[in-house]
Amino acid sequence: MMTYTEIGLALIADAIASGKQVRFSKIELIADPERSAGELIHNADIASVEKYNNTTIDIKAVTDNYNFKNDYFFNRVNVYATGSDGQEVLFCFQHTVTCPVYIPAYDGRTIQNEIKIRLIVTSADVVDIVNDGVYVLRTDFEKELAKKINTADIIQDADSDAVDKVVSAAVAKYLKEQIEDKIDKSAIIQNATTAALDKVVSAAVAKNLQDQITAQNTNFITTVTSISGTENNYFYIP
Repeated sequence: MMTYTEIGLALIADAIASGKQVRFSKIELIADPERSAGELIHNADIASVEKYNNTTIDIKAVTDNYNFKNDYFFNRVNVYATGSDGQEVLFCFQHTVTCPVYIPAYDGRTIQNEIKIRLIVTSADVVDIVNDGVYVLRTDFEKELAKKINTADIIQDADSDAVDKVVSAAVAKYLKEQIEDKIDKSAIIQNATTAALDKVVSAAVAKNLQDQITAQNTNFITTVTSISGTENNYFYIP
């Protein structure tokens, strides 16, 4: 569970009294020095701050392993915030002794790590809600992409597996580029890479693409119960 600092609680109380807002500014990851070599402190960029209910907010943050030269095991998370005076303070933190979270060293493959933190703030109305789109979480991206594919990019007849129905190669190429290496490339005909509008793929192929995206969304873990049970690429911190 999160431990709230006195100055963090005072920041919320002052915001409620003054009608001004609190802005969450930084997520700091601190590694276990016994398991992690090299730099121990890394920052995670805040992707969004959203209102969960009247007293609770969700902070989504993202970092990757691109600058990690060694395996990294973090066992503390610090959350920083600023008030009306602009001074940054430690708002709350969480520390685990027995189960640090593992981020592998960069080996030519970039792994995005998504962190979700739920905080009780007495009044969510005094928190600056952030969703500027600078950082996009992969899970959110895939959900939105699946919606777009279901409603726009695949023709309705694709659901029937009718091979005489077609979509343009440009659409197939768009799907391939957006999903990158996560799809089975053998499901896209070679002509799709040319984006030639006179080349086509069958609706069965289009449906295969859609099914693969749906399966990935279904199989991806979106919640875990505690920091000790996290997956490598999605961390939920209650």
